[in-house]
Amino acid sequence: MRPRKTVSRHDRKRTNRREKKQCKTRAVGRKAGRPTLRNHEARVRGFAAINGVRKGKYRTLSAGALAEGTTVRSIKRLLPGALLPSRRGKAIRVRASDRYTQLVQILDDSGEVADVVAHGSKERDLAGLHRAAYLAVLDNKQPSSILRRFRGKRVGGRKLLTDPALLFESAHGGVVDDLSALYVPPDSNA
Repeated sequence: MRPRKTVSRHDRKRTNRREKKQCKTRAVGRKAGRPTLRNHEARVRGFAAINGVRKGKYRTLSAGALAEGTTVRSIKRLLPGALLPSRRGKAIRVRASDRYTQLVQILDDSGEVADVVAHGSKERDLAGLHRAAYLAVLDNKQPSSILRRFRGKRVGGRKLLTDPALLFESAHGGVVDDLSALYVPPDSNA
């Protein structure tokens, strides 16, 4: 009978850590690649639910998810960094901001439509507010002075359009008609 090889507790922990690390790298490798249109749409619905909770439109994340046509499980899977850890049986809390990047369409200071990467919830929110402002100006629902609050503001490194004359010129040139949704879907330029 051979003597049993004894393994110290430290060696077992090291082996377990190595195995866990390998599992993580394999999972990341499988998930790597371009996002699908289905994932993109699910993320956009998740962003809408989370932003609704942040702004007080929805009282809980589950109410926001239900209203936006998604599930809490999907939000947890796709946007875990936007949520705070919660205890079992307690409401899921949403962080004040997050760092998720998303491709968005903006009107830059030259009057051109630009697809830029918005870094974090603050830039995504700024892009959405700017879009709502210039569409309201074009529909004569707001005065053109509302664009002043976006002076010097940038999304994805590009300055936002604040000149009303250039906005109306772009609208008559058909540039604004080329705008699709705020969030640019994957493979839209391919």
